[in-house]
Amino acid sequence: MKREAPRRTCVGCRQVRPQDELIRLTRGADGVARVDGRSKSAGRGVYACPTAECLTAALRKGRLDHAFRRPTRGPAESVGEILKWWSAKETSIGGTSEGY
Repeated sequence: MKREAPRRTCVGCRQVRPQDELIRLTRGADGVARVDGRSKSAGRGVYACPTAECLTAALRKGRLDHAFRRPTRGPAESVGEILKWWSAKETSIGGTSEGY
């Protein structure tokens, strides 16, 4: 019996999607939100769809603070940088990425 992939909710649009279709953001000890390229960083993760609309909504300060349950100092990367990373990940051989 094949196991179903985990599903997560996008913090931007609130749609539930398979985890591997979403970008994971984590909050570092310095309070800055960063892309978790390998989805292995410890701590609370926030997921967003890989679209400009969802990332823009997700990166609003109030949304990140609420999702991380702590204040954040904003994202380390811009929406454009995150989308560029995502497209490189999707086109890489085997769909794997070394992280951002």
